[in-house]
Amino acid sequence: DLVRSRGLGDVYKRQSLEYLEKAYKMKNRKAYHLAGSILVERGGVENMKRGYALVEKSAESGFNTAQFDIAMHYYAPKDGSLPNDEKVIYWLTRGAINGSPDAMDNLGQLYMMGQCGLPKDYEKAKHYFTLAVARNYKFSFHNLGILYLDGLGVEKDIGTAIKYFQEGAKRNVPASYYHLGLFLASGRGLEKNTETAIEY
Repeated sequence: DLVRSRGLGDVYKRQSLEYLEKAYKMKNRKAYHLAGSILVERGGVENMKRGYALVEKSAESGFNTAQFDIAMHYYAPKDGSLPNDEKVIYWLTRGAINGSPDAMDNLGQLYMMGQCGLPKDYEKAKHYFTLAVARNYKFSFHNLGILYLDGLGVEKDIGTAIKYFQEGAKRNVPASYYHLGLFLASGRGLEKNTETAIEY
């Protein structure tokens, strides 16, 4: 993680890959994921293809972070390959089952919008957002707010929508601030307060 988050140089990355290679030869699933991520970040088609192959190997072992990451690769490939909706859904579902809130929220969004070959299904969207909220995933608070605001798969309830937007705002979700600002500016659901609305 230090290699990625602190911007260490190529020498350190090479050394890290050597150690990671030893680790993933011992079938360490997190090592597969991290080694693959480093190769992807290096750029270049060959590095990226090798990197995503390692990430997928980690995903196959059940590592939920890798399952989410490989799903995002198939959703918007950066290595010249084509998107693969079937694999997006497969890996997001596996990630959600294995406890990834990123996978839960993204699967909920796909059901909410009817993307990647999925039909619009607001009940399933709510199900996955609720699972992610239980893991304190900030964007899912906002997404549940949208469902209640527009009455998508649930009874329209401005009060509940505002409650979820407030939870999103507490976690610094910009879209939640925006929606709360609209409510404050209009006085709809909240006492009108244009000064606070402008701050939001």
